[in-house]
Amino acid sequence: MFLFDLAERLGIPVHWRRTMDDVGTWYPDHGCIAIREGQTWAEVRSVLAHELGHAILRHEDDSPKNEAAADRWAANALLTAEAVAACARHYPHNPEKWCAELDVTPDILRAWLRDPENYGAAEERLDLAS
Repeated sequence: MFLFDLAERLGIPVHWRRTMDDVGTWYPDHGCIAIREGQTWAEVRSVLAHELGHAILRHEDDSPKNEAAADRWAANALLTAEAVAACARHYPHNPEKWCAELDVTPDILRAWLRDPENYGAAEERLDLAS
């Protein structure tokens, strides 16, 4: 629940919507986030973290560059090298299980793994680095 607490501390209202095209949206002109109802907990966590990334990074649009940056922010807010390494040890050939264990969407896990620093830190905890 720390993401909802963070949104509150930042003065960013989070609104739930039954119908909307996207799973979540940051509205910079209104300083609020909307999240579509009916998602899994992993989806809610990932979407809220992503939208908070847009807010914190002061994005005014959803350009591909901003989308990637918001995913990176979300991934680093939700995941740690220790947690990813533990999933890799327990489920070495099943990244879908990692997502379930970590309560994140595949997009957020991929964003985290794309960062060489994150991947290297997880690899060290797996004792695979040589």
